[in-house]
Amino acid sequence: MAGDDRAAIALLEDFFGVPVHAGAPMPAVAIEINEIHAAANPSPPALEDVMTLSDLPSLMGVAEPQTMEAAVREVDRGYRGYAEANLLRQSAHPCLITPLTSQA
Repeated sequence: MAGDDRAAIALLEDFFGVPVHAGAPMPAVAIEINEIHAAANPSPPALEDVMTLSDLPSLMGVAEPQTMEAAVREVDRGYRGYAEANLLRQSAHPCLITPLTSQA
C-alpha cells in the first residue's frame, strides 16, 4: 500500500483498532511485548503433550557425535542426502546447476 493512501490507512486503523504506518521500505507487523504476554493461550496443551527443542534429538533418533569420525560420517551422510536430492531434481529439471566436486 502506498504511504499516501490516507483512506485505506484510516480503514485499516478502524478495522484493527491500532495505528497503521505505511510507506516503510519493508513490510512488517509490530506487536507490543506486553500484549503478547497478556494474551493467554485459549487451549494450552497438557504438560505431557508439550515438546521442547531439547526433546527433538531423542524423538528423531539422533545423538551428538562423540568422536571426530562420527562427526565426519554425519557430515558425509548429510552431503550424500543433499547430492541424491539434487540428482532427483536435476532429472526432473535438467537445467539446474549442480555443485562442483573436486576431482583428484
